[in-house]
Amino acid sequence: MRGPCQRQPPFQQQFRKVKHHNKIALARLIAERINIVVDPSALFDVQIKRIHEYKRQLLNILETIALYQAMKDDPQANWVAAVKIFAGKAAASYPILISSSGQPFQERKRTSSRYRSRRARCARPGRAGA
Repeated sequence: MRGPCQRQPPFQQQFRKVKHHNKIALARLIAERINIVVDPSALFDVQIKRIHEYKRQLLNILETIALYQAMKDDPQANWVAAVKIFAGKAAASYPILISSSGQPFQERKRTSSRYRSRRARCARPGRAGA
């Protein structure tokens, strides 16, 4: 069964064009920020989610490791060019992360002291809005 978009070649062409343009922009951003060159015509496998011990994240990284090992074992195989991107905010249970530069990220307070003090004042009994 074919969906409505599959029956519209002009839509498909425009969709592919926009998608490739966005991949070129992302490849340029990756090169600028972390000095890694990626091929915009490669398959992009992107997972952006809060970093935690979720089953899907673990399976995705295990698949990446297995694929890397298979490529090392048989570099002459006809591998599909792929770019794997993992990104996300660390869960609160992970206090220190190492950046791609090897330096730890600075830990940030969850809320500003101004917000905390304002919230504490509003929560006192007998005050308006408490």
